[in-house]
Amino acid sequence: MLARVNLIVELVRRDMTRMFQGSFLGFGWAVLTPVLMLTLYSLVFVGVFRVSWRADDASGPLFAVMLYVGLIIHGAFAECVVRSPNAVLDEAAVLRKIAFPPEVLSIVIVIEVLIQAVINLVVLLLMMVGFEFDVPWSALAIPMILIPFVVLLTGLSWMLAAIAVFFRDLRHVTGAIATAFLFLSPVFFPVERLPVMVQPFIRLNPLTIPIEQARLALIEGVWPDLGVLGLYSVVASVIAVSGYVTFSKLSRGFADVL
Repeated sequence: MLARVNLIVELVRRDMTRMFQGSFLGFGWAVLTPVLMLTLYSLVFVGVFRVSWRADDASGPLFAVMLYVGLIIHGAFAECVVRSPNAVLDEAAVLRKIAFPPEVLSIVIVIEVLIQAVINLVVLLLMMVGFEFDVPWSALAIPMILIPFVVLLTGLSWMLAAIAVFFRDLRHVTGAIATAFLFLSPVFFPVERLPVMVQPFIRLNPLTIPIEQARLALIEGVWPDLGVLGLYSVVASVIAVSGYVTFSKLSRGFADVL
């Protein structure tokens, strides 16, 4: 067990170093990139299209903060979905040579995604302070919201990593899937602003609950709904177990195709 933990730590360190190696700003890009994206989206939706978060509120800062929360959750999902199909394939040379537990590769991806999400949350809190928002005590509940979301991402990553070994076209469609989820999730709008007949479908989106609960906790000062989070945790656990079982069964055939 300890050996696997050490392996995961080393792989995370290797990937983070490789990601920013040779760049002038280095790890600073982990902060600058989401800030630039947030600025771009805010300028387009608030400055050009004059979009407000609430019908009775034309506050640009409120829209920017609400948008950033959605982008953090979606960004974690998108990064996981796009990278996971390559998890095993990118390490094929290593897997062919040594006894290597391939299931840790998905865990490494999820940890790296979580690190970026935490960095983004720190940027968000600094932005809220800069916009003179009150940071409520309910913000302390963010880990409670993120844990089941991370469990769900881990299950998805195992599924995608295993299936992509045998169906390699999957690597070419996950980007489109991630983009579709950007517009099918309440990133740019609250669910309540949508037509009533559409709202149930949006609420079935696995990103909706963490986005809405995070906004309530961080901005509205409302503690998470334990009933909603409990149900979400059950679903996330089922997906995680299904993903692990799928990965375990398919991994027996990796050697034949890698």
